[in-house]
Amino acid sequence: MGAGLVILAAILTVRSLSGTTGNVPVASDRATVSQVVPPPPLPSIPAIAPGTYLTMPLDQYIATRGQQQIFLQAFAKVQSACMARYGWKFPVPSFSPPAARDHGTQFGRSPAQASIYGYHPDPAALSQGGQPGTQATHDTSRRKSQLPLPAAELAVLNGSGVRVAAGKPVPDGGCSAETYRHLDPTYQTVGQAPAIQAELAQRLARTAFLLAEDDGRMQSAVRRWSACMHSAGYAYRTPRQASQDTAWRTPAPSPAEIATATADESCQARQNLIGTQAALVAAYQHVLISRNTRALTAARATLGATLLAARQAIDSQS
Repeated sequence: MGAGLVILAAILTVRSLSGTTGNVPVASDRATVSQVVPPPPLPSIPAIAPGTYLTMPLDQYIATRGQQQIFLQAFAKVQSACMARYGWKFPVPSFSPPAARDHGTQFGRSPAQASIYGYHPDPAALSQGGQPGTQATHDTSRRKSQLPLPAAELAVLNGSGVRVAAGKPVPDGGCSAETYRHLDPTYQTVGQAPAIQAELAQRLARTAFLLAEDDGRMQSAVRRWSACMHSAGYAYRTPRQASQDTAWRTPAPSPAEIATATADESCQARQNLIGTQAALVAAYQHVLISRNTRALTAARATLGATLLAARQAIDSQS
């Protein structure tokens, strides 16, 4: 992947223009966060089977996988066109169509996944919910991710130490900065990827997950899950401890791993662990949204403007 595409994932997430998160600290200090966000009420806890894909409240502020593909394609095309002005061929990756499931988060593992893959990754799930850019395939004639760029080409890309190339002025910050300016209305500072300023929606989503994990209602459900596992012959305190057992660090799942994962999934279903987790995560997300409404609304508007610019860039470069 080209140098510009490596940091493009920053644009893909809606973020706060000020880089703050309202009244809620987003940090690894769980104690501090839990003091600021008291446990929200839960009207009810739905029964949800492990492996279910759910759309959460904060998803509306985060780019879908299809939108991510649009961003990546536009960035590659605009950057490539800029580099071509100076005689450099910057291959544009080809992009696979987005997966049918364009949004949502999978909670737990389905019975089929547990019985086939244990705790190992399910290739089908990865193809539907991979990280930004994982579906891009690159021009085999020149893989930018594997070959270092010539110094002169890199200078045009990032604008380092060069003002003129091929008889033409180099844009401030090079072609990468020019591409950001073209696509992202909030980009102002050369040398700073605009996305790295906040990533507000995803940070709030992570905070909601941690708050749900530390909630007494979730911990009670986990204790019931642990008792269920103990009755099946397994001594794990938490699902994470089971899934991250060092015995599973093998190229392929072993029979013991598959048996453990199957028991894990069964106990999660019997104790409705996923229903409890999903209800709590959603409740905490609603609280965090209410405390960051202004920043999230502005960030969603920025996402819309960037999407429009990306589509226009793709059309103009076609």
